[in-house]
Amino acid sequence: MNEIEFKVKFLDRKSTWVTVSLTDDYTLRDLNDAIQDALGWMNDHLFEFIMEGRPYSPDCRSYQCESDDVDINDPTFLGFAERTKINTLKLVPKQKILYHFDFGDEHFFEVHVIEVRSVPKSTKPKITGRSEKIPKQYR
Repeated sequence: MNEIEFKVKFLDRKSTWVTVSLTDDYTLRDLNDAIQDALGWMNDHLFEFIMEGRPYSPDCRSYQCESDDVDINDPTFLGFAERTKINTLKLVPKQKILYHFDFGDEHFFEVHVIEVRSVPKSTKPKITGRSEKIPKQYR
């Protein structure tokens, strides 16, 4: 089993970031929840993890949270975040993922894989660091 440390940077202000760590037996939903906990936000919106390309581009392939609006026949849909374990993604250090939270306010983040380390057992997700000023979710 591996524990993965992620550095999550606001796309529009790269000096603002959080780091979270979780074992790869957790899902992308759990990664979303860990990020939202680290930000201190309410976690009350839809989200997706975009594995390649830019948002809204033809090569924008993503894992999305479950909702009535998801078209599972869309070729850009890779799977549901709630059902996708991180260990299936074969993540490696320096890999980047785009994280899109709140499709109305359009919060985008770069998620960097910082470290992948072997651990003997699963551990709860944890916040491992954060920059000084995290913006409020609602202004």
